[in-house]
Amino acid sequence: MKYYKYVVAAIFFVMAAHVSAEDVTYLCVSEESTGFYYENKSWGRAHFNVSDDKYILRKIKEKEFGFEDKDNPYGVFALGGKDPEFRCFISEYSNDFICRLGLGQFFFSPESGRFIKTYTAGYWDGANNNDNTPNITRGRCSKI
Repeated sequence: MKYYKYVVAAIFFVMAAHVSAEDVTYLCVSEESTGFYYENKSWGRAHFNVSDDKYILRKIKEKEFGFEDKDNPYGVFALGGKDPEFRCFISEYSNDFICRLGLGQFFFSPESGRFIKTYTAGYWDGANNNDNTPNITRGRCSKI
């Protein structure tokens, strides 16, 4: 009978640890972004100012956009934003966040604290303007 109590206590402890790990929130801050821009009838390399680009990565709450998507229960929200810019799941192989939505991706590793965000609109669509310029951004996330 004592053995049974220890097993139940161990299962409860593991479940509690798992739930708290899933409910973690991260503040992500962009550090650098590079991509392409259109100027003088040609495309060139560009560096974008991302000093104000900050995101919250957390579980999507009930009544928020994307909550019904049980395959992607997490979201990347622009700081102060109402809807997630990306919806995410945690990889069962690496425990990394894999996030996608529309024209880009967001990958984050809690182990390294680093993220990569891509935006792949523009250029390939044939429009020669700066309305959509493809870029890749790197940054770091911290648990809050």
